[in-house]
Formats: sequence, C-alpha cells, structure tokens
Amino acid sequence: MTKIFFVFFGIVILVVALVVGGQFLRKQGLEKYFLVQPTTPTATAKINNQTFNLTLADTPEEQGTGLSEKESLPEKEGMLFVFSEPGDYGFWMRNMKFPIDIIFIRDGKIVTIHHNLKPVQSEDQLVIYKPEEPANMVLEINGGLSQKHGFQKGDRLEI
Repeated sequence: MTKIFFVFFGIVILVVALVVGGQFLRKQGLEKYFLVQPTTPTATAKINNQTFNLTLADTPEEQGTGLSEKESLPEKEGMLFVFSEPGDYGFWMRNMKFPIDIIFIRDGKIVTIHHNLKPVQSEDQLVIYKPEEPANMVLEINGGLSQKHGFQKGDRLEI
C-alpha cells in the first residue's frame, strides 16, 4: 500500500512540475524553445507563372498580426488572408519592418494592387488600404514584386 502511495504521489508531483514549468516558460517568452508549437497552414499560389509559398492567415488573430512579426520575407514567399465572404477589408502597415505589396483578390482574380508600401514610423502616419471592389482574399508579398512581374488587375491567382 505504501509503495502505491509513493508512486501516485510521485506522479502528482511530476504533473504539477510540468504545469508550473510550462506556465513559467510562457511568462518568460521561452515556450517556443521547449514546447511543441502548432504548425501554420501553408499553400502555394501562382500569378503569371510566378509561384509563391504562402502562410495562411485565416483566423482573426493571424489576420490582425499579419507579417508584422517578421523581420523580412524571402522573395518567393507571402501571406494569404482568407475571408469567408467578399468585403471591403482594410489593411495597414502597423509594426511592419519591410515594404510589401498588398493584392486584393476576389474569386481568384486580382481586383486591386497597392504597390511597394513602406513601413510607417508612427501611428499618425497609418493609412488604411482597401480594395476598389469587395475581396475575399488578400495576398501580401515583398514590395515591388507586383510591378517587377507585371501583375495587374484582372490577373488570376491559382492556389
């Protein structure tokens, strides 16, 4: 009986230590080094024979953060924001560290491109960028790539 008690007590202590340790790591911002992180959904998209590897931003939290936590973006990568229905969604450059192109898309067709948008230095410089017509997806890629590859309104996005 005593042996069972010590085994049970040891398991309880171990569980408590793991829970407390995990909370400590989260508070210190170290969980990314020790805890398993959820994988981010990805996709591949093509516009005018240019292929991009995309991170999908399909939750409100991911859409609010966007690329603002990245220091840079490889040339053939981007972020795709997916919305359940077409709308007049606004995007801004808050906390961005590098220029981007914002491409608004409806049903696989480009409806608006905002070219080579630069990061802002202060909140009073924020501009909200919107599509010319409702969009159900938004693609963010490195600034200047839309012009470099000749992307324009009406071009198709293949996922």
